[in-house]
Amino acid sequence: MITLIMQIKKLNLEDLDDSSFLSDYITYLKQYYQTEHPDDPIPSDDIMKKSIKYKKEDEFLYRLVVYEEDKLVGTSRITHPTKDSPEYETNAHIAFVSCNILEKYRGKGYGKALIIDILKYLDEVGITTIQSLVFNSIGREFCKKIGATLGNEGGERRLKLIDVNWDMIDTWIEEGKTRAKGVSFNYYDQIPDNIMDDFVDVYTETNNQAPSEGLEDIVKVTSDSFRKEEENLRQIGYHHLFVLSIEEDGKISGLTEMLYQKEVNYLIHQELTGVLEKYRGRGLGKILKARMLKEIKSRFPSVQIISTGTADTNAPMVSINQRLGFKPYRNNVFINLKIKTALKILNLNSEIKD
Repeated sequence: MITLIMQIKKLNLEDLDDSSFLSDYITYLKQYYQTEHPDDPIPSDDIMKKSIKYKKEDEFLYRLVVYEEDKLVGTSRITHPTKDSPEYETNAHIAFVSCNILEKYRGKGYGKALIIDILKYLDEVGITTIQSLVFNSIGREFCKKIGATLGNEGGERRLKLIDVNWDMIDTWIEEGKTRAKGVSFNYYDQIPDNIMDDFVDVYTETNNQAPSEGLEDIVKVTSDSFRKEEENLRQIGYHHLFVLSIEEDGKISGLTEMLYQKEVNYLIHQELTGVLEKYRGRGLGKILKARMLKEIKSRFPSVQIISTGTADTNAPMVSINQRLGFKPYRNNVFINLKIKTALKILNLNSEIKD
């Protein structure tokens, strides 16, 4: 029996304050997390509550949840930009969707039920395209059956600090003094106002330089949207750390960033690492990552693991990560799905199962 207990609608934080529903959601998340991250400690209830309620100011956010009788067995999260988003002009037709079903309940049609409702809603509001990150083979095959194009293969890669070759790290940094002569490397817990405009331009460009096979979204960050996201991250307990490479003329040429959550002190997330094309060929990517590793070791002694996401087609970053000792942890694939195509296939073929 499938019961959709929440209609697709704009997220209402008051709904998520309902103690009974929130308890069901947290129980579900713990089970899901244990399956997807079997070697990690389960996050605290407080962290899970923050993740459930997390929302950017310039996006619509909708949720559907699926119960089998009285047990929450699946969830979905759907976002698309509002007119206030700097990405609205390029990405207004795209929704970013995640659907998750507990492992023992897969293959029963719950994923299909979620997708049909999501497709119908998004079609009604004028969204034409879904982009999503798919982690398991069942989800991948289902997406292919309803017409999705598979894009970048990749996944989460992890590095244990105990395995880091610190002599190699020191060599990379030392070599950088010659290869990138005149470049300074600055560390920030918050990007200063006086370089923010330059920073967001570099942040936007390096994001869009990353391989994006089959995907349509274009990243655009403004000073205002970045500051708002900084505050959002602080509210849910994240510490943001940056290393920037600064050229002799004061221009930012590259960056790397980390997100650290004190309540999950064994793990740190490496997010974007990028160097503008015109400044490549001097090993800046290696130097930035090496310097960040040294900073983590010094400032966050409890951290044991660094997690990062890398597309298999991003050959330069894959090479750097392999030399650092990052190993595959969880594979994924990005998908791009045209809503009209999926609705047509689902209407014609009722045999499709998730």
